[in-house]
Amino acid sequence: MGTAARFSGSARAGFPRRHVTEQPRTAGFAISRGQGPVSPLLEGEDVDTTHPEDARHWIHIYTELLSFTDQILGRARRDSARMSPESREKIVVDIEGLRRQRQRYSDHLDFWYDRQWRIGGFSLDANTRTIHNRGRQATLTPREFQLVSYLAAHPGDFTSSTTLIAEAWHKRRLSSEQVRGYIRQLRAKLAELELPYEIVNQPGRGYALVAMDREAGGDREAIPAG
Repeated sequence: MGTAARFSGSARAGFPRRHVTEQPRTAGFAISRGQGPVSPLLEGEDVDTTHPEDARHWIHIYTELLSFTDQILGRARRDSARMSPESREKIVVDIEGLRRQRQRYSDHLDFWYDRQWRIGGFSLDANTRTIHNRGRQATLTPREFQLVSYLAAHPGDFTSSTTLIAEAWHKRRLSSEQVRGYIRQLRAKLAELELPYEIVNQPGRGYALVAMDREAGGDREAIPAG
């Protein structure tokens, strides 16, 4: 999106990173995100990359692999319905193997989505006032867009309602209660997109956009912010 504002690099300096256990590098293997065994990497798959384009590449690869595996699983299930009991026992073993492979692909896809957010930030399209995640998008109102743009440009910094009214919206007639209303609306949209960030607030300090697992000491409920 050529018109999108991307929040990464220096714009995200000091942004609290989402807590994710680092993936150990051991002889070409990466630990799966669940409780399962180690999962082999594909050739060229570098889980320590710091390049967002690499993450996007592997997201595309594993999305395609998942789609292809789903097609094969669907075909195998349809074929098994027409087989004799003896033949069906054999294909059930194949189906279970495909399911395990699909889970490995899904684990890797989750990892690369998470990695993309950690190294690439996120983008907001100013023309359409949209925010995107994993193929989903949400359209923001003008004030919601201004609010998230301001908070993302000041990652991890708590900002009072008074400052938000003046700096994010350049308005003087909005009340703190109206600010809380816009915060609630924006929180709901961020949650629907399953973004790894949330808006928290601390009494006397204000609101901040932080990584979800950061122990900010704030409260996600509508605590009045000064």
